[in-house]
Amino acid sequence: MIEAKAVYPERFSDVELEPWIRDYFVELYGTNETKTDELMDALMLEYLEIV
Repeated sequence: MIEAKAVYPERFSDVELEPWIRDYFVELYGTNETKTDELMDALMLEYLEIV
């Protein structure tokens, strides 16, 4: 989804990345809120100004 928004921002303008990524982690890995926060921090998406 990150790449899709970068390449086609107009097509994915309605997608909010942070909630989408959080839901993805929970569904794929079965993480709780704390572990999801750790994964989000590890990806450094805020630092890269992606979310």
